[in-house]
Amino acid sequence: MSSGIIIDAEPKASQGPGAAPSERGAISGGGSARSWLGARLNPFLFAVMAAAFLLRLHAASGTFLNPDEPDAFVLPDLISEFTDIDLNPKLSPEEKEKAKSGPG
Repeated sequence: MSSGIIIDAEPKASQGPGAAPSERGAISGGGSARSWLGARLNPFLFAVMAAAFLLRLHAASGTFLNPDEPDAFVLPDLISEFTDIDLNPKLSPEEKEKAKSGPG
């Protein structure tokens, strides 16, 4: 009975153009440079990303919710005004709708 396993009994040549990649790297001397770069690439990329994030954070710190830009505060003011109108017991429902629609 056959188990379906094929065994390659021919010896492989250890020299020539078909040499294994680990042998080629050791022969050409490029293995040490690749291992050096591979060991330092992730920390380097992390440092670059961290520096970019800090630069972006610094650039955005002076512009977000700047008091010189009143458009950033319009929605919170509208919500507080609508709440004040809704909670005013002196206004009828029609007057509340008229007050919410604004002047004019």
